[in-house]
Amino acid sequence: MAVLTECGWQLPVPIMLAPLITLRLLRGGFSHPQLIYVPLALAFAVTRFDWKAGPPFGLPEQMPPQMLFPLILYILIVCYPKWLELYLKMSFVMAYVAPWQISWGSAFHAFAQPFSIPHSALIWTQTVISSLISAPLNPFLGSSFFTTSYVRPVKFWERDYNTKRSDASNTTLASQIDRGPMLDDSNLNAVFYEHLTRSLQKSLAGDLQMGRWATSVQPGDCFILARFEQISRTGCCCCAPGSLPGFLSLNTAWSLRWLAWEVVTGKYIIDGYSITAHSAVTLLQVHEMRRLLVTLYVKCIIHYALASSKLQTWLTNETIRNTLDPIVANSRYADVDHMFCSTNDEDFDMNEMGISRSSFSEWYSQWISLCLRKRSEREQERNVDEQLDTEYVTCLCFVLSLLGRRALGAASYNRHSNAAESFLCGLHALFKGDFRITCQRDEWVFADMDLLRCVISPAVKMALKLHQDHFAPPVDFADPESLFGLIADHQTRLFISHEHDPAWRRAIIANTPSLLALRHVYDEGQDDYKIIMLNRMHLNMRVIKLNRECVRAFWAGQQQELIFLRNRNPERGSIQNARQVLRNMINSSADQPVGYP
Repeated sequence: MAVLTECGWQLPVPIMLAPLITLRLLRGGFSHPQLIYVPLALAFAVTRFDWKAGPPFGLPEQMPPQMLFPLILYILIVCYPKWLELYLKMSFVMAYVAPWQISWGSAFHAFAQPFSIPHSALIWTQTVISSLISAPLNPFLGSSFFTTSYVRPVKFWERDYNTKRSDASNTTLASQIDRGPMLDDSNLNAVFYEHLTRSLQKSLAGDLQMGRWATSVQPGDCFILARFEQISRTGCCCCAPGSLPGFLSLNTAWSLRWLAWEVVTGKYIIDGYSITAHSAVTLLQVHEMRRLLVTLYVKCIIHYALASSKLQTWLTNETIRNTLDPIVANSRYADVDHMFCSTNDEDFDMNEMGISRSSFSEWYSQWISLCLRKRSEREQERNVDEQLDTEYVTCLCFVLSLLGRRALGAASYNRHSNAAESFLCGLHALFKGDFRITCQRDEWVFADMDLLRCVISPAVKMALKLHQDHFAPPVDFADPESLFGLIADHQTRLFISHEHDPAWRRAIIANTPSLLALRHVYDEGQDDYKIIMLNRMHLNMRVIKLNRECVRAFWAGQQQELIFLRNRNPERGSIQNARQVLRNMINSSADQPVGYP
């Protein structure tokens, strides 16, 4: 700027050229200062050294070099990015059409690929023209024949990447209670990428400034974060000639030369979630596993009921009391309902052909006693003297277990059949909070809806997690103390919810250590239930830098194919994998419709 101030008025037409040069220098220095270093060095070399042999371009001898320094710098700043873009496009074209790694994604490619050979001069001419006008040079339908797209900014794909989520806060009640599977689970997965984006917002700028990405970043650059090696590298021949100390081997150097990408950082640590998905149908295919889940479900109902601060209120409620009095008075009381069966209910009384009070007490009295003792210990720590009628407490747990199991059976197909899919249908309905009271004997629960919200609903979710823990060797479910401690541990560090619950997204954004959900999707022509488990951890990423002209080319090509040519084939050849340019990964990372502004 000092040189421009000193010599600007010596330029031809200074009133027009000086503001133009100043604006270009300010804009370039602010947006991409790294692209000014080379033009500045060249302009300095031209005006300080080349001028000694005489003025170039037939300029008069008396013209000092300092007078044209701003103009030469301006010309080089304008031309250097064009030359760099030309170099990147030529590198992309050479890597893409190399005969030994050319792709044959479809029958059209077998027809179109040979036509690129006699049109090489046309391709290079288009490369130069597209570089001058900053237009993407995209392969036509993924073949090796290139066409120049229309002019657009370098970062033409920029848009608002806020997650457009669909959950219980912005959908109708009818869609929330719909028990059909999701045809597309991408909306549920979007929150994981939103969390990763927020993690990058906190660390990315500092990591770039400190050089942890080991590369310079310019406008339009694209990177891929990969967790494992997804690309196999091959050499130029079957032999391995080795290498000199400190040098790459011949095979490695050859393979790296013909790639439109490079690994700039092999170990980049970022906070994120490790996601695992297991098929719930496989886990519950055996009826013993379904019986175990129902047993854990009942124990969780007892646990949440006796741990609630409203237990005393429920026991004194008039409506609930009127329901419990006949059961307390009749020690042989039994609820005979076709929803209950010996296959799924441990406490099924074969003599009564239902679930009796005596059979329930026989199976769960020890667990009830433990929960009451733990509650008494907590109340003593708070210096609260609480008197509970044990018989009424047991009967309350009994009717709550009947309510929970009847709701599970009513939500299942075929009235609680033994099929795993039918059982999971009811479990998923309860998991997302769809409780339908269909029996008149259960209407007492409407006296306080917290019984459903604070007892039955969390019991379903915790039972599913405990069922998962059953496969872990250290867990001893036969010991009530161990089971109680496991539930208490999960309550402090684990969040369990349906993915359409707004609290699910808030828990992920708040960096909850562990989360669990039950997802119902339509996969390969049939319903599938998946148990989704998330664990927060430090993810080890590999940072891959892409040739930005390669990215512009593929996204512009997909825009042309999807929007203008209307090719909706999900297996079209233009998105098939091409290792040397990572074609499939680049196309799949774009929004739909791909590259559309």
